[in-house]
Amino acid sequence: MSVCIAGMHRSGTSMVARLLSQCGLYLGEQEDLMQPSSDNPEGFWENIHFVALNDEIFAKFSGGWDLPPSLQKGWEKSPELASAREKAARLIDGFKGHEYWGWKDPRSSLTIPFWKTFSPEMKTVICLRNPLDVAKSLHKRGYSSNTFGFNLWLDYNRHLIDATTSGNRLITHYDAYFYNPYGELKRILDFLNMSVPENNIEKACKSISTHLRHNRFTKSDLIAAKVPQEVLEMYDRMCSEAGPIYLELPTNQAQINVFENMIENLKTENEGLKNEIESSIAQNENFKTENEGLKNEIEDKKQHIFNLERFINVKDQYIWNLEKSIKMKDENINKLSDMGRRVLDVESMLISMEQSIHNLEADLARKDMVLNNYEADLARKDMVLNNPFIRIGLKFISYFHKVIDFVFPKDSSQRAFVKNIIKK
Repeated sequence: MSVCIAGMHRSGTSMVARLLSQCGLYLGEQEDLMQPSSDNPEGFWENIHFVALNDEIFAKFSGGWDLPPSLQKGWEKSPELASAREKAARLIDGFKGHEYWGWKDPRSSLTIPFWKTFSPEMKTVICLRNPLDVAKSLHKRGYSSNTFGFNLWLDYNRHLIDATTSGNRLITHYDAYFYNPYGELKRILDFLNMSVPENNIEKACKSISTHLRHNRFTKSDLIAAKVPQEVLEMYDRMCSEAGPIYLELPTNQAQINVFENMIENLKTENEGLKNEIESSIAQNENFKTENEGLKNEIEDKKQHIFNLERFINVKDQYIWNLEKSIKMKDENINKLSDMGRRVLDVESMLISMEQSIHNLEADLARKDMVLNNYEADLARKDMVLNNPFIRIGLKFISYFHKVIDFVFPKDSSQRAFVKNIIKK
């Protein structure tokens, strides 16, 4: 038979594992068990291979012992755990041949579904301790705040209760071992169907160190510490399964009655809160209705703003076109100014040209007079030339020149003298 010893850290799992080991439950070879430390001077009684596999499972889902991963339904059959399953199968094979065997690891509180795939009939011993004791013990070791400890305690025990049934689990309370250790240990052994001699049980019980019990809080202390209601309810539920020895503890029954009365008061308060919440919900509905109206107004305002923005955009476009038109007109004015300056230059040139033309006309008039004089002189000469006597005289002179050229040598002084007289 396989046995898993689980429960929240600092809940007495090491003590229960040690007691069961002394009564014949095989936990593995001595070299496979974690060595004692200042936190647990009497030993952890944890098989390092089971611890390593639990840590590997946490790592696969991005979690840890103090940060439980978010596990979906059926996670234990995930393909990501193929390697872990192979290691677990080999590890469990090493326990064959032992009638009663098991392991202790608080981490198994979160991984029970994985281990049940190898041993569906596995029995679970759940170690329970007051959440305030657990939180103070963790805080003392510098692990966490009280609030963190309460939340972690709830997470561990909620997983345990969900993964087991009342038929295959037994809840044992830490306080019972300091009141009637023999009776509580015998209760576990009977649950596991382990037949152990009385002297062996008594010997195991003598190993319980009462001086290691540092804290002792009651249910009243839990309420006074304002522990979350979910934690109170889970603790009350688990205490009801913790067996008769725990319920027989001195002041326990009175505390249970007080605790139950407080629970009832809390429930009454919760009803009042529930009514307040329902009233708040009704108010919220009214607020929602008002909000719908406001939303509609806001939508109308948004539409109005949108229309205004469109109108502004149209105006902006119109203004832009006007500015563009003005700019074009300014450019045209500048061009006209340039043209005006050019026209003035042309007019000045025209005036200068007119003056030049006037001067030319005056000059032309003078030249016309000269020409007329030339023409008159030419006409007179033509009249002279047209006279027959003059023509005969000219021909005579021409012949006379030829005679002179013939009679006198060229370049001679006589020749020049005679021509000069003729010319005169």
